[in-house]
Amino acid sequence: MTGKSQLQIGEIVAVLVVFFMMSLIGFVVYFSIIRGEVQDLTENAKSLGSVGVVKIALSLPELQCSENNVVRESCFDKAKIELAKEDPAPVKAYPNGNLIFKEPSNYYFDLFGFSTIQVKQVYPDPNPPNAVWTIYDNNIYGTPPTAQGSGFQSNIPIIIFDPGTRENYFGVLTVISYSR
Repeated sequence: MTGKSQLQIGEIVAVLVVFFMMSLIGFVVYFSIIRGEVQDLTENAKSLGSVGVVKIALSLPELQCSENNVVRESCFDKAKIELAKEDPAPVKAYPNGNLIFKEPSNYYFDLFGFSTIQVKQVYPDPNPPNAVWTIYDNNIYGTPPTAQGSGFQSNIPIIIFDPGTRENYFGVLTVISYSR
């Protein structure tokens, strides 16, 4: 009996070892699939956050065009941009000196978070002097605003309206949202 019992115990141990090995392989495969799905969901959440920043930037009353109290979609008022640019003491100043919203402002940080927002005139004259305005810059990397590996860049076509001459220019609103 002892030989047969030892053989049965050996079989049980072998079955248990195979069972645990298969369970381990199953857990590794399951968690690698879940990790990939979590990374995809994280990327989607970050891009949705970037879209939210774009929507807020497009609807800022500080910059929007309006005629007879009617707001024009995707339109920025050049006079408002220029007026905001003349802030006497910006916290950050670029070489062309056109940072508009001071940071750290809790109000704008709550709206934009860690992002950089720029307006650039591209037509009719793509290179007029002072044709690029940095609206907001709170870059967590501390470098000049560019799309880094963990930032999402969105370029939105806009109209830049000059109320002095009543002319419209084409421009691009660039929003770079940074993530940690």
